[in-house]
Amino acid sequence: MNKSTIGRFWFNGMFAVISASTFFACDSSSSSVSDPGDGITINPLEVETGSITDNRDGETYRIVTIGEQTWMAENLKYNYSDTDASSYCYKDKDSNCDKYGRLYTWSEDMARNICPSGWHLPDNEDWKTLINSTGGVDYAGRKLKAKSTWNSDGNGSDAYSFTALAAGFRDTSKNYSQQGLNASFWSATRYDGTDVLYWSLNADNSLVIRDAGNRNNAFSVRCIKGSKTFYYSSMRSSSSSAKSSSSVRSSSSAKSSSSARSSSSVRSSSSAKSSSSSTPSSSSAISSSSVQSSSSATSNSSNYKYDPAKVIHGTITDSRDGQEYKTVTIGNQTWMAENLRYEIPRDAADTVDVFCPQDPDTLALVGCYYTWRAAIKACPNGWVLPSQSNWKTLINQISWTAPWGILETICNTESLIYNSIQGNDVYGLNITPSGSCNPDTKKISINGTAKYWTSSFLDEFFCGDAVLSFINDNLKTDIFTNHSAFQSVRCLKR
Repeated sequence: MNKSTIGRFWFNGMFAVISASTFFACDSSSSSVSDPGDGITINPLEVETGSITDNRDGETYRIVTIGEQTWMAENLKYNYSDTDASSYCYKDKDSNCDKYGRLYTWSEDMARNICPSGWHLPDNEDWKTLINSTGGVDYAGRKLKAKSTWNSDGNGSDAYSFTALAAGFRDTSKNYSQQGLNASFWSATRYDGTDVLYWSLNADNSLVIRDAGNRNNAFSVRCIKGSKTFYYSSMRSSSSSAKSSSSVRSSSSAKSSSSARSSSSVRSSSSAKSSSSSTPSSSSAISSSSVQSSSSATSNSSNYKYDPAKVIHGTITDSRDGQEYKTVTIGNQTWMAENLRYEIPRDAADTVDVFCPQDPDTLALVGCYYTWRAAIKACPNGWVLPSQSNWKTLINQISWTAPWGILETICNTESLIYNSIQGNDVYGLNITPSGSCNPDTKKISINGTAKYWTSSFLDEFFCGDAVLSFINDNLKTDIFTNHSAFQSVRCLKR
């Protein structure tokens, strides 16, 4: 693969493609989070199978209904091409198209028109529903992979008759690779001006990984039943770039002219919200908290380990500089719901350092960036820098089996183009992809991660991080970074 165009890395044996960072400027991170148990929400014995015929070329496909979604159970073979996108057979051999389907580069026209009438290219939410229904990110891969075509003993159980084949891909340098090892599927959701979200499976494990790849890669396509309108021009609006509030999902009564069976209803997303208000306990060093009603807790609390309606929202005022911060109490933890903005004075030995953006809007969004020695002493009296274990407790309380993105918030500025993968922030943690800051140039790298110092100490050079990935919805707490790096701080009530 062309490393100058697409980053390449391995984690837990999974190959993935990283998009270029969005600059305002630094590095990115990606990881996987353990799913607590091999849990599923859809019984594999309840899937329904059938077939459709694509009227455009007469090709017949197996289909499978998993819950309220109906998917093609084969990779698309339609010979598509427009001015901005094309399709290919692996290593330019027709026999690979017959077996594995075609590989497609991505364009807006392709995303709208690649699938037969009555079907659409799945967006990020469609894929998340499928993965959450079939075991979650750590287990769904084994259940979705076919019983053949995977090398290294990587065949799956194909429990849902989804039959994901190890089709490989074509990279931006026009090289074919990874057949037998990898399956990558486009979504309809853009990540930024160049990259698009995609989902991938690997022969080495049972993971399903969401990442962002250059649209000139050629990946496989699976279509999902139902009509949907994509408003790509609204990337920077408060709604998702892949679907506006008027996006349409088909009802179970609709029939496709290209299908041999009636359509299955596609799950619509709902965001019913309830409010709650209580007063968190106060700190002697902080002025009394004012109560804020919760506007982000979903009414469907059964999806979460900790009921979002029971979250307590408040505010604190830092007596050192008079700045006010939102707070959120989840279970027995009370967190600041904003990144710290305290410009701690440097000490005489110049071992404590902090960088605070001068632009007020940027400062309000991402806060200040601290070296580890500064972070240790940055929190107000009565608050502490959380440990890696404290972050794990937070994640265990809110559960990664819930709908993804619960830690994310909408980033809606010219510098932050991440609302195409926004979360619903049901707990009010208000975590944004603040990235990190270059200690030499003082340039902030907004690249799809939120990197927080923890109190965990490895040695005289390296200290612990909590890194949240906005591409993969993951939290990684076993990372250690040089103490001189500039990173964000969230404080936890003592």
